Amino acid sequence: MEQNHNQSRYIPLAGAANVRDLGGCPLPGGGTTAWGRFLRADSTASLTPQDIDLLKERGLALVLDLRSPGETANFPSRLREVPGVRYENIVMFDDVNSSGMKGNLPDDMADMYIGLLENCQEQYRRIACLLLECTGLTLFHCTAGKDRTGVLAMLLLQLAGVDKETITTDYAATEQYLPPQKNCQELAARGIQIPLHVLQAQPCTMEKTLEYLLATWGGAAQYFAACGLSPKEVEKLKQRLL
Repeated sequence: MEQNHNQSRYIPLAGAANVRDLGGCPLPGGGTTAWGRFLRADSTASLTPQDIDLLKERGLALVLDLRSPGETANFPSRLREVPGVRYENIVMFDDVNSSGMKGNLPDDMADMYIGLLENCQEQYRRIACLLLECTGLTLFHCTAGKDRTGVLAMLLLQLAGVDKETITTDYAATEQYLPPQKNCQELAARGIQIPLHVLQAQPCTMEKTLEYLLATWGGAAQYFAACGLSPKEVEKLKQRLL
């Protein structure tokens, strides 16, 4: 997936920096993932009224906020009470933003992503059920749109049959919109010391996560089945992406 393709999937908003459509990813049998079904995003706490209008014009019907109670309390989503839009907070603890960037930060972000796959199967089941109920556009987000959002995006793209290179390139594109060096400097200026790798979106990180998914479950379809979805529900979710 080339950079200009990533640019075509990018949605410029005044109040969010990392909003992208999951559509347009090439599929092995030809064609691409469907446009206008799923958006991955960073925090929605600073969206402007114009941003919200633009998302509603695109058909926004469901918002999945993957942040912790502390994050949602300190930076409430501007999409929480938009008429006609369902808002659901599915808490995914990432040991970084959800802990206020304090405590034991992960040495390897892939280990954290694997931890999400292992420990959040009930959350992923609820997410899948909500996605199946939604007939319009779904936006899912965390704080940076990289870690918790990145793992969910990976699962959906892998379910659709998107290849490893495209998935890892989609993940790594976050650095284009949220430069890790700049973020590191901004946090340091606020007295928060974070190792650079925590803010990076390195392809090898998602490659390792994908390899674990395939080795442990065989793929996203089998993973969602292990989370409690029926074969019919897994297939229906896949069709939402195609």
